[in-house]
Amino acid sequence: MSIVAPARAPWRVHLSWLALTAAVVFLIDGPRIRWFDWEVTPTHNINLAEALAWQKGTFDLDPPQREAARLDGRLLNAFPPGFTFISYCALRLSALVGGGDAFPPWLFRILIGVAILIIPYATFARLTSKPLRAVLLTVAFLLGTPMLVMLSLCRIGGFFEVNHVLACCGLLLIAWDMLGARKIWPSIIGLALAFWTRQLTLLYVPAIVWVGWTSSDRARYKNVAIMLVGVALIVGVYLSMNAAKFDSPFDTGYLRIYEGRDDPIAVRARAGFFRPAYITENMRFMLWEPPGVRLSGAGVDRAMNDFGAGIFWTCPLLIAVVATARQWWKDVARRALMLCSFAVMGMLLMYHNTGWRQPGYYRFALDFIPIWFAVLAPYAWSRRGFVFVVLCTVWSVWYFRFITFNNLAWAHLPG
Repeated sequence: MSIVAPARAPWRVHLSWLALTAAVVFLIDGPRIRWFDWEVTPTHNINLAEALAWQKGTFDLDPPQREAARLDGRLLNAFPPGFTFISYCALRLSALVGGGDAFPPWLFRILIGVAILIIPYATFARLTSKPLRAVLLTVAFLLGTPMLVMLSLCRIGGFFEVNHVLACCGLLLIAWDMLGARKIWPSIIGLALAFWTRQLTLLYVPAIVWVGWTSSDRARYKNVAIMLVGVALIVGVYLSMNAAKFDSPFDTGYLRIYEGRDDPIAVRARAGFFRPAYITENMRFMLWEPPGVRLSGAGVDRAMNDFGAGIFWTCPLLIAVVATARQWWKDVARRALMLCSFAVMGMLLMYHNTGWRQPGYYRFALDFIPIWFAVLAPYAWSRRGFVFVVLCTVWSVWYFRFITFNNLAWAHLPG
């Protein structure tokens, strides 16, 4: 498996291949994604509820809010503010065009649905030599990872799922820049999108710093300046939001979500958000838990664990990261991104919650899967490598379509 030069096809060619990618995605899983039904409401998205509160000049949320933090009788959003910013801008735009006090569904579909199609394709097209390879990797990423579940729940605007989609877009922007022109400012935009939706993605900052510092002498100091200002603004905004709501920049309010609860996750959170004691159990559900299928006299049954399923069972293409380690280790940017992704994995292994409820998949893996896909993208195109990619994609798409998706966990969804 050898690295290939980035694709240099004209943009019109890529536009055609992008259209093909969209067609394949909707042909395979359009009825599950249901893009034309997507909408976001404050009932299912606490960030939108916070944006509505901002319009009233307050942080206080209107009840009921299932995942709200409680402080002195007030309900507050303890989750990162990325989609709150987006929602606030969308609400203002809606008011200007006479759309009322709501997030326009068409705008939600464009901002989230179109972005998660274009950004993966653009990243993989930049990192591989032929658009067809970008199509294959994009389909594998969207339909053969927990991303399919996230996209399916975007039709009710679930805030966990929307945040994962936005974070993945941010991580792919970082990879697009770090493994391409290395202009740094696209990485800063990606970092803002990722960190303001999934906080652990801040651990990719060392990769951005290292790659920027190892740039040419002419660009080095410019890159360092962009990094310092960008990271300071991103972190500063987040800390300021914490201080405004919870009177301390270092109080996220997240522990307050568990007040009055005695379920196992709440008990573990009060014992500590991150503890080495959780590693063994979390490693099981991240890496070892088998797929949710079993053979019986009645045929194939679903036997999924609500706490997750091993990423290599459900998405075996990720094994290529191990198989191509010698190649990507030689490249400073890929090595830096992978080492940071391992740090993210380490923190997830110590986290008090696996991401429950996630029968048959492990959604927290989306904090590093985009980086892994981008890193391995150029290396898997030998004859045997191509067959491996195709077979793994077929398995993962089949698994997430027929096994993970079609189970009783989805009975609560409207429609």
